Amino acid sequence: MRPVAASLRTLVWTVAGLAAVVGAAPARSEPAGAVVVAAAGPDWPSLTPAQQDALAPLRRDWAEIDPARRQMWISFILLNFILTYICLVIDLVFNHVFI
Repeated sequence: MRPVAASLRTLVWTVAGLAAVVGAAPARSEPAGAVVVAAAGPDWPSLTPAQQDALAPLRRDWAEIDPARRQMWISFILLNFILTYICLVIDLVFNHVFI
């Protein structure tokens, strides 16, 4: 397999794995006319160990952070991991293909 194809395949599997590990929110469907009540957001013990490590600076204030901001921080972590791995794979591809 060519290095570029192998690297791209690695990128796809890495992104899929990170989405599963970090905890992408599952899709929900509500019945027509249903009233959706905002959830309290994930409390600290319900976060995965990886999420707790990444959010450690916010631990002391986590209980006071509103649910929308909690979800924003969790989404930010997922995006950060994905972008980091994309950059690593791109670097790997360029180092093997152009050097």
